[in-house]
Amino acid sequence: MIKELLTCPICNKQFQTLNSHIHFKHKLTTEELLEKYPNTKLVSELIKETLSQSCKKSGCGKWMKDYEWPKWRRKQYRQVNSGKGNPFFGKKHTKKTRKQMSDNHADFRGNKNPLVKWLKDPKNKELYSQRMKEVWQDERLYKIACERNLENAKKMVLNGNHHPYSNCETGWFQSIKFNDRFYYQSSYEKRFLEFCELSDKIKALQKLPFVISYKDENGRKRNYYADFLVNQKIVIEIKPKSMLNYNHNKEKIKAGKKYCQNNGYEYKLLMEEELKDLNKML
Repeated sequence: MIKELLTCPICNKQFQTLNSHIHFKHKLTTEELLEKYPNTKLVSELIKETLSQSCKKSGCGKWMKDYEWPKWRRKQYRQVNSGKGNPFFGKKHTKKTRKQMSDNHADFRGNKNPLVKWLKDPKNKELYSQRMKEVWQDERLYKIACERNLENAKKMVLNGNHHPYSNCETGWFQSIKFNDRFYYQSSYEKRFLEFCELSDKIKALQKLPFVISYKDENGRKRNYYADFLVNQKIVIEIKPKSMLNYNHNKEKIKAGKKYCQNNGYEYKLLMEEELKDLNKML
């Protein structure tokens, strides 16, 4: 096989790839080299094709989604990472640590987020702002960010997933009983929909047909959409107990109860305990 060699525009030496050479020998970044020597080829076509084929076979990169690791590879990983080979072998998180992890996850935009804490210092906030301005003034980075956001938006629309970065179970529930399709944003909502599908108590189910207005803790006017309307009279809000203090949820629930009281509806908040026995709750 004939190797394609690329010539370094600085020292005229030949390599199959120039990236490492210019970084270590000439102390230049890729961007700096291309600025001085536009249209310089950095990687040979042969290397690109070899890497591409290797990635396809190994399941690396964009092919990873539909790739299945061979049995021998899965066995190898199990052996390496099981027992004493696992860094967490013989260890357990304490109750205090588990609670702290849970609280932090439920408050990732609040004061327990390290970035939020750091930004409370005016100097840090100004520094962060300046860095962001510098980043977005780079046309190349701005273009990459826009392209990625566009791709994520396409995936959200095509997959019906409006929360691509959430760890919650999401998807569509096709109801035969109500001849409708409901989008659920957690396993709790899915469990509720499955109950409604089988329960004789539930005669009608729909997404909330009206919006509830409320003000957050800063006095800003916002809109709140509860999860479901049952039997045309019961407004259902499904929420884990750990999320009650997160993202204006207290204000939402308070506004929901007040709206229902004033307009002839019944408001029900379903958390973990209530979901265990929905027959008692509905």
